[in-house]
Amino acid sequence: MSDEPKGCPNCGGRLTEPISGDVHCYVECTACGSRFDLKDPRIDVA
Repeated sequence: MSDEPKGCPNCGGRLTEPISGDVHCYVECTACGSRFDLKDPRIDVA
């Protein structure tokens, strides 16, 4: 079983480990730089 995020919904790139932001935690795509809130339904960080 892997705890890896599935990948960026925009480009399919690798997502970072969750990063604690000012308000919410988020993950960032290492390929395109997009950020996604952990509650974003397009990503799966379970």
